[in-house]
Order: sequence, then C-alpha cells, then structure tokens
Amino acid sequence: MELAQTNNSTCEANHNSTSQVGLALQEGKKSYQDSSSVEFSVTNFVKQSLNHKKTDKTVKFLQWFLLLFPIILGLLVFLYDRYLIYRAGVFQQQVEMLERLWQQGIEQ
Repeated sequence: MELAQTNNSTCEANHNSTSQVGLALQEGKKSYQDSSSVEFSVTNFVKQSLNHKKTDKTVKFLQWFLLLFPIILGLLVFLYDRYLIYRAGVFQQQVEMLERLWQQGIEQ
C-alpha cells in the first residue's frame, strides 16, 4: 500500500514539474525580446571576462618569467663555470701526457 502511495505521489510530482517547465517555456517565448538585451549584456560580459583572463594569463606569465629568469641565468652561469673547470682539467691531463711522451722520446 505504501509503495503504491509513494508511486502515485511521485507521478503527481513529476506531472507538476513538467507542467511548470511548460509554463516556463511559454513565458520564455513571450519574453524573448526582453531576453535579447539580457543576452547581449551577458555576451558582452563574457567577452570582457575572457579579455580579463587573457591579461591575467599574460601577467602571470610575466611574473613567472621575471622570477625564474634570474634563477635560470645564475644556474647556467654556474654550470658553464663548472664545465670550463672540467675542460681545463682534461686539457691539463693531455698536456702532462704529451710531456711524458716527449720526455720518453728524448731519452730513447
């Protein structure tokens, strides 16, 4: 019994909500001309907010760039300095090897 009453009340609620949707659609058709100005203002607002988001993205990009550029530049200078030290060590080893070979050639 309770299940049947619940089903009946659910059907009535669905019927009421569909009739309310139908009324809302009819009122929407009547007020289409009024809503065109509202749609224009909404469209204008959306365009302005999109432009604002573009400027926000640009500002964030510039902030990150200004923050990271000195860090990356310092890191590159440090790594290049380490590379030069490494190459100087390799060059020194090659020079020492050539000097030993030269000394061996003179002694023979």
